[in-house]
Amino acid sequence: YNTERYLSDCLDSVINQTIQDIEIICVNDGSTDNSAQIIEEYALNDNRIKVLHKENGGQTSSRRAGLELATGEYIGFVDSDDWIDSDMYEKMLSIAERYQVDMVSSGYYLEGNYTTKHLDTVEYGLYDADNIQDLRDNTIYCVQRKETGLRGSMCCKIFKRNILMDTIKMVPDSISIAEDKMAVITYMLYCNSAYVMPEA
Repeated sequence: YNTERYLSDCLDSVINQTIQDIEIICVNDGSTDNSAQIIEEYALNDNRIKVLHKENGGQTSSRRAGLELATGEYIGFVDSDDWIDSDMYEKMLSIAERYQVDMVSSGYYLEGNYTTKHLDTVEYGLYDADNIQDLRDNTIYCVQRKETGLRGSMCCKIFKRNILMDTIKMVPDSISIAEDKMAVITYMLYCNSAYVMPEA
């Protein structure tokens, strides 16, 4: 919403992924700046891009609307003020397919006056039927390390669409702070496997 300043960098990072067989769904959540025009211009030049314009309803409402249009097996989210490494989705999809997991999670870099690296603070690697409960127990807070467990951002994860379609309905549109953390926590209660990457 109203992020024209960052939007081109965001879209360039998505369309230039090393994995090209992706669909790119841009949801304009009622922006009043030039965001709508920017995504329409990108859509004219890339047939993978689908554009949805809607009334302003917030982050969860926008994610849900975009998800309704998605057809892929795995879903990733990129907020309009974010950018992603060119090989991010190729790496994540490779892990998801290799281990047949419902979610892949990584850390992220936070840019401002200086750049900081934020990783998940749980054990890295595969979580399946034998130990998925350990990850659930540490999703909100890792007691052993006295730190946040899984990073709340949805933008450094990929999710199985069929599970996410059900769990995102449980997150109220009215939540405007940490709504992505709520979505991740809810998803964790219903997924059966995950892989946590030791990189951002």
